[in-house]
Amino acid sequence: MSQFLKLYILIALVTIISGCSVNNKTTNSIKENVLSAFEEEGIELSVKKDNSIPFDYPNSKEGIYQFDGGRIYCLFYGYNQTKQIEEKIRATLAETEFLYPPHVSYYDKFTIIFIPTTDNIEITEKVDLVLDRLKK
Repeated sequence: MSQFLKLYILIALVTIISGCSVNNKTTNSIKENVLSAFEEEGIELSVKKDNSIPFDYPNSKEGIYQFDGGRIYCLFYGYNQTKQIEEKIRATLAETEFLYPPHVSYYDKFTIIFIPTTDNIEITEKVDLVLDRLKK
């Protein structure tokens, strides 16, 4: 095999792999957009330090936030993990008991899961507004 062809294959593989994985720049950009969308709706999210979450999967990065009405879990993943991560999320939701029903929104490269800690309809409606806005 010629040296040129080997180099071409190597560059193609690196390009494909880097496009499929989650990188910090993309993750940080998404986090900023998510936090900003919640702020616009008057919901101040604070980072939750505890990483013992039910949505801790290989091939994903997590961001955990809390506010007076519940917790927000942001799961970031690459294109090639989308189907597997979504299946794991559905399985976790089916196996886990929640006091109030969770709200899950799937986006390109990430998922947001809202676990309410109250039955306050206004809070749930505000979060749903944010989740809908992020889809646009």
